[in-house]
Amino acid sequence: MRKTLGSLILTVGLLFGWGATFIHLTQLSLLQPGRLGQATTQLIKNSAVRSAMAGALGTALIPLFGGNAAISPAALDLIITKALANPQVDAEFQNAMNIAQGHLTGTDSGPIVLGGPAFSQEIAAQVAPYSTQVAQTVAQQGLAIKIPGSALPNLGTYAKQANKLEKLFIAIAALMLILSLIIHPSPGAVLRKVGLWLIGTSIIDAIVFWFIPTYILPQVAFSWAQITAAVLKATSGPATTFYVGMLAVGAIVLILGESVKKLV
Repeated sequence: MRKTLGSLILTVGLLFGWGATFIHLTQLSLLQPGRLGQATTQLIKNSAVRSAMAGALGTALIPLFGGNAAISPAALDLIITKALANPQVDAEFQNAMNIAQGHLTGTDSGPIVLGGPAFSQEIAAQVAPYSTQVAQTVAQQGLAIKIPGSALPNLGTYAKQANKLEKLFIAIAALMLILSLIIHPSPGAVLRKVGLWLIGTSIIDAIVFWFIPTYILPQVAFSWAQITAAVLKATSGPATTFYVGMLAVGAIVLILGESVKKLV
């Protein structure tokens, strides 16, 4: 009876522990202010992102060309590439990514578009060989394009409560662990399970927050996948430290549990 109850309490505690680690990693990555802005260099270099933005540019220009696709996809891709090479346009793109980050954390609701004086002038100059009239219209009226994949979900409510939830989950997990150690007839077995859980969780979190954005998402030819990958990869330093630390602690607790089992 004590073994069953102790194991049940431990399982509940480990579930809350997993929740705490997941919340911690989302705060390091998705909810960290400026993450998307910091990832603009990676995004600009990504062919899937540029292709999606070239498509958005073509959609924005078609009405100005009288409903005709006057510029080929390859030419549009080149135009976007040249435009993003302009430091002023890059700054406007970074601003758009910061707004997208604000959407994610619930602190901003403005349109997520690439636009502004620098972008409009750059596009006008490159469109001029195709149509001086369209170029003049863009230069005078300005042009803004939607950034495909930046319509991120609003996690504002979660973002505001994440820190409190993490502390609460850690407290519950610690309480459950203590109760389990007291109730379970074999404290060594409890520690062994905790050690294995720490090792397993560190591996799972590494897969979700490192392996997938590093090796899987970059192979997906959609801009949203590239944006997500860039955000998660931007946290590789702090996240890696977290995985390694959890793995090391897990190994220590596992060894401690084995030692206690032999002594009892």
